[in-house]
Amino acid sequence: MILTEDVRALLKQGVRARPQPSGTPEPMQALRSLMEQASRSMESAEGEALGKSRSTLFEAAVEGFRRALEQAPNYTPALALMGTCLGDLAEMESDPPRRVELRSRQLDAYREVVSASPDDPALWMAIGIALGDLANLQSDSARQHTRSDELGAYRHAVQSAPKNALARLLLGSRLAQEGAEADEAVSALRCLMEAVEQLRVAVSLAPDQPMAWTTLGGALLHLFHRSPSQELLSEAASAADRGAKEGGGVYNRACARALLGSYQEAIEDLRTALSKREVTPEHVKRDSDWKGLRGHPEFESALAGAPRNPTRTGPDDLIKFLRQRTPTDDAVRWQKTNEEWVEALRVLFAGIEEWLRPVVDSKEIYPLQWLSIEIQEGESDSPPYVAPVLRLLTTRAGVSVLVVPRARRVVAATGRVDMVREPAGRSKVLVRFREAPPEWYFMEKGEDGSWESAGSPFHSISSP
Repeated sequence: MILTEDVRALLKQGVRARPQPSGTPEPMQALRSLMEQASRSMESAEGEALGKSRSTLFEAAVEGFRRALEQAPNYTPALALMGTCLGDLAEMESDPPRRVELRSRQLDAYREVVSASPDDPALWMAIGIALGDLANLQSDSARQHTRSDELGAYRHAVQSAPKNALARLLLGSRLAQEGAEADEAVSALRCLMEAVEQLRVAVSLAPDQPMAWTTLGGALLHLFHRSPSQELLSEAASAADRGAKEGGGVYNRACARALLGSYQEAIEDLRTALSKREVTPEHVKRDSDWKGLRGHPEFESALAGAPRNPTRTGPDDLIKFLRQRTPTDDAVRWQKTNEEWVEALRVLFAGIEEWLRPVVDSKEIYPLQWLSIEIQEGESDSPPYVAPVLRLLTTRAGVSVLVVPRARRVVAATGRVDMVREPAGRSKVLVRFREAPPEWYFMEKGEDGSWESAGSPFHSISSP
């Protein structure tokens, strides 16, 4: 399995630079420079199409993060991002032994991070996804242990964030697969019943996401086969129907309709599922849900008319779903991010105002002016938002300084504010490297053009 875009976004959102020890600015500057270079390689790779150049960029990023770790062993942002890049390389790798090696290195990096952040659900989800892919590459004897670890990782994610729909969905999906593959009836029932429980929570948390409903429908169908009841079959049909209507797959609905005796509707859904390559004709022939229609002319016609050489489906459908980003999801995510950023700016500016109060009282500068600005640039896919601006006007020849938010999204940091002197236009930059507690650094361009720290953390900036 690949690392999903949603889990990747959660991971990157959680990557925060550790506070650096005071009195050692040179190692700190070197570390930041290495992190920025590696992050640029990673972002360039993410923007590339599949191919050799993308692989080369990810390898460059891995090397950059490795060098950063030489400067600061166990530095969690470097470990987390290096693990993500190793996962991308594993997904692109066609040689099984090499893929196993990359997944193992990815897991080593993530485990070091999770030892420092044991309650991060995104890390546990990423570990589970990597373990799932590793299990697919292993022998039967090794696979069982890895599957158990995969399940444990998803349980950790749910325990860390009980209201996270992705964590519930991943756990429920894995349990459903365990139950479907189990030989022993009691074990199968136990897994399937827990899967249904987790997936019911997932659809309650994400009622508009099709794969949550589709996966629930499939789990209920497996449970129905182990413990037949009309109630389970009806719920399976309802969940699968909801998933199909929300834009998900239709094969589970086709199976439920076949079991309910709605043969014409079942065959119509089957034709759609085959045409979309959700399943192969070979899978349908083995599926006991269709035993009542075997030999039926329209059923056989649907199988005969299926596209040749269909692509593999199954668990990958879940990954497709997790990659989906609806405009509503993005709007909510950006609203929360921007609200946090605007509040952080207000706290920062209030701290600056308090810090400069003695200078204001001595009449060296006028009382600070609070303005506002609509931020439109430097925020990638973020919608515009209104942020505060601070203006410092001195009593000498109209010289002033504007403290202007530049961007919330900054490579290897969590926010940037420019301090621009007028009319000369000279400026310094404040960069936030940690959100809680907030830690800001003055930055300036070095001789080589790269940004470097201009001093110790601006610890005096705090909420009055």
